[in-house]
Amino acid sequence: TSPDCATEILGLILYAGCSMQKDLSGKKRRDPG
Repeated sequence: TSPDCATEILGLILYAGCSMQKDLSGKKRRDPG
């Protein structure tokens, strides 16, 4: 696999992780307790 491909995959994983964290924090804010 080319380094570019690996970088793209890592970027997607990091992006997905950040999106999930924002989703969780958003849900916590909308639904306290």
